[in-house]
Amino acid sequence: MAQPTFSFVLDIIGDNTGEKLVGNFDAKLRLSHRDQLNKDQLRRQIVGDKPDQATKDSMMRAEILSHLSLSLVDSPKWWKESSGGLDLFDDNVIFDLYDLVVKGQSKAIEEVIKKGEEAKEELKKVTKKKE
Repeated sequence: MAQPTFSFVLDIIGDNTGEKLVGNFDAKLRLSHRDQLNKDQLRRQIVGDKPDQATKDSMMRAEILSHLSLSLVDSPKWWKESSGGLDLFDDNVIFDLYDLVVKGQSKAIEEVIKKGEEAKEELKKVTKKKE
């Protein structure tokens, strides 16, 4: 089954390096069950054997990077060369990229809910006419 995606551009200056990073990204509108399981596996792999000993900061970064890894289907060369953000030095790059992905995915969910509500209202109208 083809996974619906959305596109966006990240244009940012790294908060630690001062490097300008620009690129087009494509991300999945939603994650499948397999994606969710793989995301969790990657998150655990990033923090290591004893996640209870990982800092909150490490857990947060692992969550963000694993979500990006499973959500992004196309990315610029600099993102791929950084091992999906693992080798970057700039916090704002991964945080802003995560924010863009989550906002796009949330918008897709809101649209599905809105369509469901509209269908519900239409069904109410149809059933009233039959009465």
